[in-house]
Amino acid sequence: MNRVLHSQYGPGTVLAEHGGLLVVQFASGIQTCDPASVRPMQDAVTPSEWSPALPVLARSLALAIRSVNDQWGVFSASRIALLPHQLWVCKRVLEREPARWLIADDVGLGKTIEAGLILSAMRGAHRLKRFLVIAPASLCGQWQQRLAEQFDIRTTIYKPENDTSSSHFWEQHQAVVASLHTLREDRKGRHDRLFSVRWDLVIVDEAHHLHADAHGWTLAYHFMHKLVSAERTRSLLFFTGTPHRGKDEDFLALLALLRPDLFDPRRGPDRQLEHLPQVMVRNNKRLVTDMRGQKLFVPTIVRTELWHHSREEHEFYTTLTEYILNGRAFASGLSLDQRRTAMLVLTAIQKLASSSVAAVRRALRKRLERARQAEVQREKLKALIASLDEEGDESAGSSDRRAVLEESVAELFLLGADEALHLETLVMLADRIQRESRIERIMELVEGELSGRSVLFFTEYKATQALLLNALNRRFGEGAATFINGDGFLDLADPPDSRRRLPVQRVEAARRFNEGDVRFLVSTEAAGEGIDLHRSCHTLIHVDMPWNPMRMHQRAGRLNRYGQQRAVDIIALRNPDTVEGRIWDCLQQKLAYITAALGAAMEEPEDMMQLVLGLESPGFFERLFADAPREPEQLSRWFDAQTATFGGERAVKVVQAMIGNVARFDFQEMAHELPRLDLPDLMPFLKAALVLNRRDFDEGDGTLGFLVPDEWREWGILSEYRGDRALCFTRSEAARSRRPLAGVGFRLVDKALDQILAQDVVATCVRDLGGPVALFAIDDARTEERRGPEQIVVGAMRGAASWVLLRDGELVPLLNQLVAHPRSTLLSAVPDPPADEEVVAFMRNAAQFVSSRLDELALRYQRPRIGARAVLFPSERGRR
Repeated sequence: MNRVLHSQYGPGTVLAEHGGLLVVQFASGIQTCDPASVRPMQDAVTPSEWSPALPVLARSLALAIRSVNDQWGVFSASRIALLPHQLWVCKRVLEREPARWLIADDVGLGKTIEAGLILSAMRGAHRLKRFLVIAPASLCGQWQQRLAEQFDIRTTIYKPENDTSSSHFWEQHQAVVASLHTLREDRKGRHDRLFSVRWDLVIVDEAHHLHADAHGWTLAYHFMHKLVSAERTRSLLFFTGTPHRGKDEDFLALLALLRPDLFDPRRGPDRQLEHLPQVMVRNNKRLVTDMRGQKLFVPTIVRTELWHHSREEHEFYTTLTEYILNGRAFASGLSLDQRRTAMLVLTAIQKLASSSVAAVRRALRKRLERARQAEVQREKLKALIASLDEEGDESAGSSDRRAVLEESVAELFLLGADEALHLETLVMLADRIQRESRIERIMELVEGELSGRSVLFFTEYKATQALLLNALNRRFGEGAATFINGDGFLDLADPPDSRRRLPVQRVEAARRFNEGDVRFLVSTEAAGEGIDLHRSCHTLIHVDMPWNPMRMHQRAGRLNRYGQQRAVDIIALRNPDTVEGRIWDCLQQKLAYITAALGAAMEEPEDMMQLVLGLESPGFFERLFADAPREPEQLSRWFDAQTATFGGERAVKVVQAMIGNVARFDFQEMAHELPRLDLPDLMPFLKAALVLNRRDFDEGDGTLGFLVPDEWREWGILSEYRGDRALCFTRSEAARSRRPLAGVGFRLVDKALDQILAQDVVATCVRDLGGPVALFAIDDARTEERRGPEQIVVGAMRGAASWVLLRDGELVPLLNQLVAHPRSTLLSAVPDPPADEEVVAFMRNAAQFVSSRLDELALRYQRPRIGARAVLFPSERGRR
C-alpha cells in the first residue's frame, strides 16, 4: 500500500510501517495513523478501474491548479492584476520552508500586493494559519484595508488596551497588524503574552527601522531579535526600499535576523555578501514588465522652477540671516550642551524659513511670547528629539512628529539678552509680507502650463500647508483642495483659531483626490510613505525642498507607481538667492556626477540613486544646509570639501556589491516558466466540480451562479452564489462590483479542490487527446527542511514523433479544453480501455522521460521523488 486516503487529512503517501501503525505524509505534514483509518487509493500505473472522463479530468485539474498556485500564487483571490515580478517574488519566497527573505523592491512596485499574494498562496497550500504584520503606526490601517480589499484577508489591528493578562488577545487573533513603535516596548507584560504564541509568518514593513551597530541596539531591533531568538515565528519577511543605510554592520545585523547561519555583523561583509541571493530580492521600476514583456514605467520628468523674493521678503530674509549668524556667534561661547541646544534652535528656524514666511513667522511669534518661560519645556523637547534620533525612525509619521517638535523648539532658548528685540524686529518685518512670492509662483504654474491638471503638493510644515491650501481654495473655489498631515486637522488661521480648524482624515482625503473630487492635495511627509495618489494625478510640486534628498524620492513614489498612465512630472521650486537654494543647486550637480559614475560601473544607475542616498544619514544632509557659508564665493569650495566622500568609490562599491549579488526578476530569463494563467482558468474546474455534485449553474460574463453543494458548506460559505452575489472570476470586475472573487484560498474553491482531490479516480479515456498523457507528482523525499512546494505536478505526453513535457501551467489549459466536451460524453463509462500491458509500458516510459528532464524543471528538492497520479488515454478513435 503506497497511496492512501484519510477522512481528515486527505490523500497521502505511506512512508513506513512502525509498531502496527502507518507513518503517512499528507499535505499538512507527517502523521502516524491506524491502518483502519485509511483506505488504499488506486495506482495510476496499474489502475484497477477506468472511470468516466469528467471525474478524472477534474481531479487532474485540481492537482495542476494546486501545484501551479503553490509555486506562483497565480490563482490567489486578488482584486488587482498580478504582475510577473510579483509572481516571481512569491515563487522565490515559497520555494523554501521556512521562508526568510528581505524584499527590497523599489518604491511603487506593490509590496502589499506581494505580501498579500504570499499570504494567500501560503494559506492555499495549508502552510499558514497565524500571521503577524508589523509596520509603522501610520501604515497599520492601510495594511488592514488593503489586505481586506485586495485579497479578502481579514486582520485585527493590535491595540494595547485590548491586550491584558485576562483578555488572551494573542491566542484569540490569528491575523494581526501591529505597530513596531508599540510592540517594541515591553509594557505590562506585553512581550510575555506575545511570545506565548508561535506564528507561521511575521512580516515587517519598513524594516530599515531595525538598527543595530557598534553603538548598540535600538528597542525595535532588540524586540525583533528577542522574537527570532525565542523561535516565535517559523517564516520571516522584511520589506524595505533602502536596506543598506551606510553602515555594513547595521545591514548585516538586519540580515542576521533572517539567516543567522549565513550572516554575522561581527565579521566583515566581503565573504558574506555572496550569500545575498539566498536572502534578498530587489526589483526596480526600469526592469519590471507586464505579462507580454512590455515595460511598465517610463522615466519621470524632473525640472526646477525658479522664484525670487519680493523687496519685503528680501529684507526679512537678510535680517533673519543676520539673526542666525549672530546666534551662531553667541552659541560658540556657550557650554557644549548649551551650544547644541542653540544650534538646534537656529537650525529649526532656518528650516522653517526655507519653507515659508508663514511657517517661520508662527514660530517667531510664539518664541517671543514664551521666551521667559522656556527652560522646563526646552529640556522636554530636547529629550523627545533625542529619542527620535536614537531610534533612527525615519518614517513619514516620525518626520511629521519631528517637524512639530522643531517648530516648538524654535520658540524656546534665548540667544542672548537682547534676543527679544531681534525677535520683535523679525516679527514686524514678517507681518509686512502680505503675499509670498513662492505661493504666487505656484499659482502661475497651476493657472498656466498645469491648467486643468490635478496636482499633488508636498511641504514639510503645517503652516506652509495652510498657507497654500487657503490660496488654492481662494483662487479655484472652496473645496478645490484638501490636505493630508499626521494630525488629521489643519489650522487655517494664523494665529490658530479653533473656529477655523479643519479636520480631514488621511484615507478620505486620498480617496477624494484619487477619484477626482478635488483637484489639489497638499500634504506633509505623512503621505510620503505607504499611500497611493496616482489614479488621477501625474504632477507633483515640491513646495519646499526637504533637507534630506531621500524624502524627494519617497514623495515621487506616491505618483510613480504601477497603474500610472502618464510620465510623472516633478517640479522643484528653488530660490537661487538663498543659501538653501544654492546648496540644492550644488547637491543636484553632485547627484548628477554620482549617476554618471554609477552608469560607468553598472547597468541600471537610476535604480541605484535611492540606495546611494540611503547610505548617508539624514544628519549629513542637514549639516550641509545648516553649516553652509552665506557668501556665494565661499560656498562651492566648502561644499566640495564637505561632500568629498559622498557617493564616492566606497558608495559605488557597496551598491555594486549589494545589487550585484541580490536575486532579481528578469522577464527574458523567466518568460518560459511564467504560467500564463489567471482566474478565468479556474472556471472550467469549478463547473466540472458542480456537475459532479449534481448542481446546475448559470454562466454569465465571467461569473457563475449556483446553489452550493452540501459537501462544500461550512462557516464562511454562502448557501448560494447568484445574482449580485454570483461568483466572479475577473479581478477588475470583482474590484468594481465587490462580488465574491473565486481563487485558491477562497473557502468555497478550497472545499471544491479538497473534495475532488479525495476522489479515487486515476484513469480514463478522452476524445480529442493528441496522445496518452501521464500525470506525475514530484516531491522531496527529505522532509526536515522543505525546499519548494509540497509537490509539483507535471505531465508527460507521448506525441506522434516524440515525448513532450507539460508543466503544471501547461496542463491547466489542456485539461480545461477537455472538460469543455459535452457532459454526456464526459460522464459515460469507458467502453474499451487499453490493455494493462500497454498502460504499464506507457507509464514506465513516461516516468523515465520525466526523470530525464528533472534538470529542466529547476527543482530545489534535495531528493526528488516521482509518483504517478493519473493516466489519460485517447479514446479508441484517436488512440495511437
